[in-house]
Amino acid sequence: MLAAALPYYNRHVCDILEQTYALRKQTGRYLVWQNMPEFRSGNDWTEPSSVEKIGNWTAAFSKPAARWIAMGEAYFFLGFFDPFPAMPLLIKRALRTGKKVYVATEGLKHNNRAALRRSILRPLRGYANGTLLAMGSGCVDDFRALGFDWSALNFGYAEKALKSVPHSLGEEASEAGNRPLRLLAVGQLISRKRYEWLVEFIAKLSHTLPIELRICGTGVEEERLRDIVAALAAPVELMGFCAPDRLARQYEWADIFIHPAEYEGWGVVLNHALSFGLPILAGTGVRSANGILVRDNWNGFTCATDQEYEAAVRKLHVDLAFRKQCISNSEALGFTWSVPEIARRLALDLDGHEGRYEVNEPMAKLSI
Repeated sequence: MLAAALPYYNRHVCDILEQTYALRKQTGRYLVWQNMPEFRSGNDWTEPSSVEKIGNWTAAFSKPAARWIAMGEAYFFLGFFDPFPAMPLLIKRALRTGKKVYVATEGLKHNNRAALRRSILRPLRGYANGTLLAMGSGCVDDFRALGFDWSALNFGYAEKALKSVPHSLGEEASEAGNRPLRLLAVGQLISRKRYEWLVEFIAKLSHTLPIELRICGTGVEEERLRDIVAALAAPVELMGFCAPDRLARQYEWADIFIHPAEYEGWGVVLNHALSFGLPILAGTGVRSANGILVRDNWNGFTCATDQEYEAAVRKLHVDLAFRKQCISNSEALGFTWSVPEIARRLALDLDGHEGRYEVNEPMAKLSI
């Protein structure tokens, strides 16, 4: 079986793994190190009975870890480093078995521990049985710079769709052209998501364009954002935490999904937007957007400046034929990056039946 090790039970990736196990008529086992973070429990995530916690870094050499290594025909790791140094130690143990090892990674963040982390990775470069599951643009470049000789496949988070009925812009097209344009943003209210900028942008744009914005999520910036919305009299509504059913209604309400984060390794909220058939505007720092979940002038735009965001919003407001095209394309891309489709492709790769996929599709071969 595919033995999976994760920092904690992460439903975004476990939905894919559970479907993969089902296709291969296997029962999954998860080795996790930590309890689920509190901010994840609010999403109704629950750990299945197959989760086995092994605690601190010394557990990489424990009996549970040894059993986990012994039962795997192949191994799946979510990230190289968390928790550190337990995860890289266990990855090295798995590589030494000679069996196939997948490591799903968003790439290397440039922080004060970057040099240490690179030194830990370098001894893993020469193993021929390692495969990078590269999540987002830039990931392969990070590992190419370290001299990695692993194979690399395109990969990404997904999650079971919040609903199955796609967005539409058919009979409601005339209505959509005569009411305010509805934008939706979803995520933690933290600085790197750039919601302060977004509120100010919408406030300014609303002087010349009928527009409104809803932001779903909570976080440390919530109170300050409410003050900014009030001070600017911006047409912005902070929705707070939204359980799945309520969140689905926000996606149904929206015309456009916007995600201006300065950095995002993946961002499963973009997958949700695709499943609802929404055109997407995303910052160039959102690695999953660049040609993967967002293709410029096809199902949305990646934007670097205020001017680019404004031009994209105005085009989607006035050109309903283009918006309808974006809806159709997002729906198609939503299927490609759905849990069942990613799992089907992963199962094929595990069974030695390599598919031929376009470079921006899941499980496509990437050059490294």
